[in-house]
Amino acid sequence: MAEHTFGGNWNTHKVTFDTHKPNGVLFSIDQKTLFVADAPFEPFEPRQLLAYPVNSDGTLSDHQVLHDFGRGRGIDGMTLTSSGIIIATAGSSSAGPGPMIYEFEPSGRVIQTHKTPVDSPTNCTYGGTSLNRCL
Repeated sequence: MAEHTFGGNWNTHKVTFDTHKPNGVLFSIDQKTLFVADAPFEPFEPRQLLAYPVNSDGTLSDHQVLHDFGRGRGIDGMTLTSSGIIIATAGSSSAGPGPMIYEFEPSGRVIQTHKTPVDSPTNCTYGGTSLNRCL
């Protein structure tokens, strides 16, 4: 699998060649980094949050692993705050530290985690009148 971008004529262009199963994609606030939640099909493959620098011609440089979730359940959905913080849902009661919402700096450092009352949280976005409530 690979991420694709849309050209001006709505044709898609393949931009990654080393991802397995993208389960979330985001651009940084400045549009200079593409974040990819990679969730391979094989259970023994690590689930990772990747960052690809975006070149001026729209191609990507080699990725950096920002966070490795190991063999547990990785990111199932992510969104970006207005300040560039990555909010991601990940985990399950049967893998890793459990179901959580993660807050990552763009560098990949975990700012904090929030346990969820349900198993296997998926997808998140911001809503409310000021777009300040994580849904």
